[in-house]
Amino acid sequence: MIQANTGEQVYTLLLNIDFVPGLPPTLPEFIEFALHLIVSVVIGIFYLWWVRHSGGPMIKGILLGAVSSLLYIPLSQLSSRVPDLYDLSAILYWIVGHLLFGIMLGLCGKYINTTKKATPVS
Repeated sequence: MIQANTGEQVYTLLLNIDFVPGLPPTLPEFIEFALHLIVSVVIGIFYLWWVRHSGGPMIKGILLGAVSSLLYIPLSQLSSRVPDLYDLSAILYWIVGHLLFGIMLGLCGKYINTTKKATPVS
């Protein structure tokens, strides 16, 4: 939606797999999107493990969102079909999207921790 309304190639960056060895430089869009979701699920599983072992769901979710937004730096250098490293609008959209992902992780983690504590042990 952001790319369609602004012209910034952030969706293209989201789907970009040029840098993955062994994969063709482009795949059908649904496969590229599925790969992005798979990475998100792996991050989510790691997040749940991390929160269960040390608590702090919101701060850890936001931290993962912030850290994953740093991937913009190497990814923008590895492909010619994505926004430039110095494209401030694209960087801002990228960071906001990843921080929203982190916030959603944090909210899910808080919910899971709350329901886990509220569930009576038999």
